[in-house]
This record gives sequence, structure tokens and C-alpha cells, in this order.
Amino acid sequence: MIQIIVISSLAAILSIAVQVSVLFKDKVILRRVYASVILIVPCLLSVGGIKPSFYALVAPEHTLSTLIFSAIVSALSVVVNLWAGKQIENTKVNPQIRKPMWTLCLFVQNGISWVVYLIAYEFLFRGYIFNSLLQHTSVGNAFIVSITLYALAHLFKGEKEFILSVPFGFILCYITLLTENVWAAVVIHSILAITNDIFAFRANPYFSMSFPGFKRFRYEK
Repeated sequence: MIQIIVISSLAAILSIAVQVSVLFKDKVILRRVYASVILIVPCLLSVGGIKPSFYALVAPEHTLSTLIFSAIVSALSVVVNLWAGKQIENTKVNPQIRKPMWTLCLFVQNGISWVVYLIAYEFLFRGYIFNSLLQHTSVGNAFIVSITLYALAHLFKGEKEFILSVPFGFILCYITLLTENVWAAVVIHSILAITNDIFAFRANPYFSMSFPGFKRFRYEK
């Protein structure tokens, strides 16, 4: 159990170091890719834990529940972002790509990079850490340890995200426990991140978009 915590913590710390590094200050997509590689390593090596196939495969009996949880919680996430995404404190930092003019290609790249990053992220936290702990300790302890590590990984983002990561981490762990796979967590987290970027983009007059076949358009408050 200690080995799992140490290895996963090191992976999380290294991924955070990549994200806050001045070398990647204006290279958001690149730092997400590098962070993804770091986060997925403990999962692929299965050091002290279980193989990715244990939590990456969707069993037939859990297919429906995975789809239902993904749809319901994702929809709730979008509703929350309708309000939260427009808040000034959110638009100051999101979307993380701070280019004034966005093209369709940039929107797609931003979305794909989020999905890639969050697959690795959920494989580590809800897959490798949570499921490995379930094999070594009680369900309660697995929740406490995995959520604590997840919350600490958000500490560098500020007090608000640190606090909100606790209930969100609990929800994702609970869904993972019920569905016995990480894909509902991946879908929910990805939709939360992408829609937050979209609503923050729309609420910030700093950003504008230029899509093929459309005139340049700038959102106004």
C-alpha cells in the first residue's frame, strides 16, 4: 500500500512540475501531453498494484450503468459550468490557452489534449490508485487515501479547486466502485473540463474566434 502511494505521488508531483514549469508556460497542449505520459507510467508498469485491464475493460453487466452515470453526471457538470464557467475568477485562468484568436483547429486540439490528459489522469487516480488500494485495505480507507491524494494534486491551483476536488473526487471514486471501470470518470471529467473552457471563452471579451466560412466574431459582455 505504501509503495502505491509513493509511486503515484511521485507521478503526480512530476506532472504538476511539468504544468507549472516556465518552459511550458505558453505550450499548454504540449505540457498536457508530457504530463499524460508521466501519469500513465505507474498504470502501465502496474508496480505494487493491478494491471490496467482490471479497470479499463467494461464488463457487459456494467455497460448500461457506465453509460447512465456518464450521461447523468456529465449533464449536471454542464449545468454547473453554465454558471461557474462565466465567473470572473474562472475566466482569468481558463481556457488555459491564452491566444486571443481561436480557430476551429485550436478548439479541436484543446479538446483532444484535455481528453488525452484526463484519460491518463483518471487511469492513475481512479484506476491505479483507487483500485489498487481496494485490494490492500478497506473501501473506506481506499476512498480516504485516493481522495486525499487527488485533492493534494489540486493544491497548486488554489484553495477553491482544492476544496471542490474533495466532493468531486468522492463522486468519481463512487462511480468507479459501482461500474468497476474508469470510463465514466474519464467522460465526466473530460466534459467538465471542455465545457468549462467553452463557457469561460464565451464570457471573456479577450477571446474571439475565426472559423472557416464564418466572419471573425468577438463575444461581447
